[in-house]
Amino acid sequence: MNPLKSARNRMKITQAKLSELSGVPLRTIQDIEAGADMRFSTACKLADALGVPLATFQDDQTEIIEPKIESQNQPVPSKWPLVLLLALAFIVMFRLLNISVEIKIKP
Repeated sequence: MNPLKSARNRMKITQAKLSELSGVPLRTIQDIEAGADMRFSTACKLADALGVPLATFQDDQTEIIEPKIESQNQPVPSKWPLVLLLALAFIVMFRLLNISVEIKIKP
């Protein structure tokens, strides 16, 4: 028997009531109980509504489709454009306000 259907029957609630409690469309619940795979977010909502662990829905026939996580190896965007923009903004502000800044560098 489908693990979702088993859990729902143990709780003695209808598909319509589970749909109401979980916010998952009735048709989706019917499809899952008929053997369709479910999304991770759907499994979380159903597990929460039924008060069961997420692992309850894992079996040989039902697959929980994990969310796609973007690669962790993506380059970190450079902060130099922002730094240069801020520096330019300060220069323009100092010029507009006629503020002179003297920078002394010690050897």
